Amino acid sequence: MDTNYIPAAIVFAMIGGAVGAVYASSRDGDGWRRTFWEALIAVIAAAAVAEHFLPPTRVWLCCGAGVAVGLVIGYVLDSVQAVAPSTVRGLLEKLAGSIAKTDKADK
Repeated sequence: MDTNYIPAAIVFAMIGGAVGAVYASSRDGDGWRRTFWEALIAVIAAAAVAEHFLPPTRVWLCCGAGVAVGLVIGYVLDSVQAVAPSTVRGLLEKLAGSIAKTDKADK
């Protein structure tokens, strides 16, 4: 892996996110599919947090933040699903509608 493209701090944050998500999922008794998707989302979220909020020279801080993101990502996803399923569905339908209008206008 070439660190010119992905800094070590981001890689460590991603690893921490995966570890945190897998640990939280195993504690909750989630199945392997849910664990996989939570870990994938946690990896992306941990990289975003490290990239935007943490200094790239603090590799272990980024790793710790990644673990924290991984530990809470499942609960965040559950909250979004429980609190606002109709709101999320409405936003997705609106987004899909605007994309469809853009595609028609381009043709």
